[in-house]
Amino acid sequence: ENRVNDVPGHGEPLTDKALEDKVSAMASSYMDQAQVRKIIDACWNVDKLDNLGKLTELMIFPKNA
Repeated sequence: ENRVNDVPGHGEPLTDKALEDKVSAMASSYMDQAQVRKIIDACWNVDKLDNLGKLTELMIFPKNA
């Protein structure tokens, strides 16, 4: 039996870097690092987007993934 006693982000929020690292680790199986970086940057600047469709378009997996 495996047990995790200290879950990152539970109790105290993840740091910005830890959150970016987690997103990058999860998404890198499906897209290159440049695409992941665009998503992260768009999320940090979501309030500046004139259209949320731009963010969702970034999240589409490339056909070669």
